[in-house]
Amino acid sequence: ISFSQINGQLVSHTKGIANTLGSAFANVSSEDSYSQTFINYKRQQEKRRIDFNTLTSLAYNVDFNLYELKRAIRSSHPTTPGPDGIHHDMLKNLSKKSLGLHLILFNRIWNEHVFPMAWNRAIVIPILKLGKNPEDPSSYRPIALTSCLCKTGENDQRSINTCSGGKEASYRISKWIQIRSQYCGQYFNLRNGNKRSIYHKKASSIDFLRYGKGI
Repeated sequence: ISFSQINGQLVSHTKGIANTLGSAFANVSSEDSYSQTFINYKRQQEKRRIDFNTLTSLAYNVDFNLYELKRAIRSSHPTTPGPDGIHHDMLKNLSKKSLGLHLILFNRIWNEHVFPMAWNRAIVIPILKLGKNPEDPSSYRPIALTSCLCKTGENDQRSINTCSGGKEASYRISKWIQIRSQYCGQYFNLRNGNKRSIYHKKASSIDFLRYGKGI
């Protein structure tokens, strides 16, 4: 069993190790990672009110349909389930009635703008980085196991994805704009290039800052 260090002291009990690792992971994502200039700018921008008006009748605002749900489930990756224990393979073998119930769930989330609190929870597994000291909490990389229902559709096809704000909406908007030729081709090439660079680990530091910190 590996031990984590706190102020030079070793912690051997499970709860202490978990709390130490949790604090280390939280510090990586805290505001302490940013400059004070950026923190001030971030707080200022967060106070700005976003006024956005749209119509529910527009193509990218309509309810999800059964085809979209099936496509999202079919293209899902077989990742380890989160706290609810629901695996992607279970979703792929749902009956027609169960699919209908899940479709109602996604559309309620979409229309009522209420995110299930249970989907905010994850099982975090610490993975020791190659060649690092196992007694140092900064030597571990966190892997978060979240609900497969929440992650449904996190794929290249941009299917239903309530967890990240609705990639299906992004897919719909992209299609809607392209059909009407109201877009700049370079913009879409840039977006696709960013996605490819992330996959091939060639993105610039600002790209990782944007994707990693949710800017």
